[in-house]
Amino acid sequence: MRLHPLAAVAALALWSTVARAAAPTVDYLYPAGGQRGTTVTFSVGTAKTDTKIDGWPARAVGDLPGLAFEAGKENGTFSVAIAPDAAVGPHLVRIVNADGSSVPRTYVVGPHAEQVEPEKPTKGSAETAYAIAKLPTVVNGRLGKNGESDAWTIDVTEPGRWLVAELTCRRLGAPIDPLLQLLDPDGTVVAFDHDTFGLDPLLAYRVTRPGRYTLVVAGFAHPPAADVRFGGSKAAVYRLSVTTGPYARYAFPAVVQRGTKAPVKLFGWNLPGGDTGTPAEVDATGSADADTAAVTGTPLDHNFRVRLSDLPGVPESEPNDDPAAAGPLKLPLAIDGRLDRPGDADRFAVAARKGLRLATAVHARSIGSPADAVVTVTGPGGAEVARGDDESADRPDPKIEWTAPADGTYVVAVSDLKRAGGFGHGYRLEVAERPPSFAGTVDAHAVAVAPGKSADVKVTVARTGGHAGPLKVVAADLPPGLSAAPAEVPAKGGATTLTIKAAADAKPGGMPLRLFVVGEADGKPVERAATFALEAGLVPAATAELWVTVTAATKGK
Repeated sequence: MRLHPLAAVAALALWSTVARAAAPTVDYLYPAGGQRGTTVTFSVGTAKTDTKIDGWPARAVGDLPGLAFEAGKENGTFSVAIAPDAAVGPHLVRIVNADGSSVPRTYVVGPHAEQVEPEKPTKGSAETAYAIAKLPTVVNGRLGKNGESDAWTIDVTEPGRWLVAELTCRRLGAPIDPLLQLLDPDGTVVAFDHDTFGLDPLLAYRVTRPGRYTLVVAGFAHPPAADVRFGGSKAAVYRLSVTTGPYARYAFPAVVQRGTKAPVKLFGWNLPGGDTGTPAEVDATGSADADTAAVTGTPLDHNFRVRLSDLPGVPESEPNDDPAAAGPLKLPLAIDGRLDRPGDADRFAVAARKGLRLATAVHARSIGSPADAVVTVTGPGGAEVARGDDESADRPDPKIEWTAPADGTYVVAVSDLKRAGGFGHGYRLEVAERPPSFAGTVDAHAVAVAPGKSADVKVTVARTGGHAGPLKVVAADLPPGLSAAPAEVPAKGGATTLTIKAAADAKPGGMPLRLFVVGEADGKPVERAATFALEAGLVPAATAELWVTVTAATKGK
C-alpha cells in the first residue's frame, strides 16, 4: 500500500507565502505533449482565457519520474524536460499552488518529432494550410474559436502507401467532437472520419498518386448545442499524428494474459505482413498491475498497446452457429474470435446454476476492431436473459452483468449491430463468475486542510457479488503532521467518510495521496485503491493518485 515513487520525495514542498489564494483552475495544457528526450514549453488556461495562477510560481506535478517541470517567468507557463526513456503515452499532470491542485490534465509523451501550429489560425483551406515538414510527426494545434478549422499539408511522394492520421482531442478533454477530412491534390475530399477512438477520429487513405494532400481538422461543440456549427475555444487543443509508415490498427489475439509472453499478429496499414498479419510478440511477464502492454518484434510509427486480462484466451472453434452440439464450455470463458462475414453471429454455450452472477464483456472497438459488437444471452428455453451494446459513448463495447434465473445451459452470442463482418472484425469475449468483491471511488481529486483543522473525504464503496465482509477506508503514507483514522464501511456499502486531521504545527505544502479500501474478497486479504473518475472521454479515465494540501495560515490569524 505504497504511493507512486514520485511521492517518495517524502517531504512536503513548502511555499513561503502565507496569503490565502485560490487553487488553480486548468482546462488545458498547450501543447498537450512532447517528444521524449526533449525540453518543451507549454501554457495552461481555461476554456475562455489564459489562466493567471494565484501565488505564482506554481508547480506542475506529473504521474511519472520522467517528466521534470519548471515554472516559467510568465504566469501560466511551464517547461518540461522529458527523459529519453520516459514512457510513451498519456500521463496526468496537475498544476498546484499553496492552496491546492487543479484537476489532472492529460499530457502525452511521443516518440517522434513534433511541431506546433503557428499563432495565426488557418481558415481550413489548402491555400492557407500549414506544412507538415516530414513524416512521421505529431502536430500540436488548437481550434481557438467557434467556426475555426485547421488545415495541414503533406507532400506524398510514394504512391501505393497508406497515409494514416490519428487525432487525439476529446481524449485530452477538449470540449469538441472532432472530425478529420483528407483532400487530394485537386482539393477533392477523398477520406473522412468522425468517431473511432471514442469521439476521436482515425483516417487511413491509400495514396494513388503523388502530390500535396491536405488534412483538415474541425469539430462540433461538445456537449452538443442546439445550433450545429463548428465549435472552438482556448481549451480545444489537439494532437494530430501523421505517418505513411507502419501503423497497427488491431492485434489478434486482441487480448493477452498477464504474466505471459504471447505471439500475436498485427493488422493495419503499411505493415510487412499485409492482409495475412504481421507477427509480433507481447511480453506481459512484468505487467501484474497494468491494463496494457507494448508489442515487440516489428517497428511501428505509433504507441500501440495490447489489452491484458487475467484470463487465458482460447480461439473460437467454427462452426459455432449451434453451440449446443459442442456442449457447454467451462467457466471462466475467454474467447478470441472473429465475425468472419456480414451477418455472422458467434454463439457459445455455458452451464450456470440458478442464482449464479456472471459478468460478460466484449472487447472490440476498444482494441481497434471495426466490429460494433452486441452481446446477447438466452436461457434454456430460448428467452433473452440479457443484452448489451455500448457501455457508454466513450466506452463503445458491451459490458453486462446477469444472474441465471434457473439451472441450465445458456447461450452467449456475439454479433455486429449493423450485421457487418469480415476478416478484420476480431473481438475478445469474457464470461466469468462475479465473485464477492468491492471497489471505492472518491468524490474529489484533492483535499485541503488547515493546520489544527480537519477535512473530510467522501469515498463511495460499492459491494458486488454479494460481498458482505468488513471493510475499511485507510490513507496511505500520510506525511508528518497529518493523520487519518481508518473509516468503517457500512454493511451495505455506500458513502464512507474519512477524516484527515492536521496538527497545529503541520507544515504548509502539498503532496500525492492515496486512499485504499481494505478487506477480504474470495477469502483473501485485498486492498484496492480508491479512484477519482475524470471527465468522460479523457484518457486516462481515472486516477488513484489524489492530492492533499496543508494550507498556510491566513495573515493576521
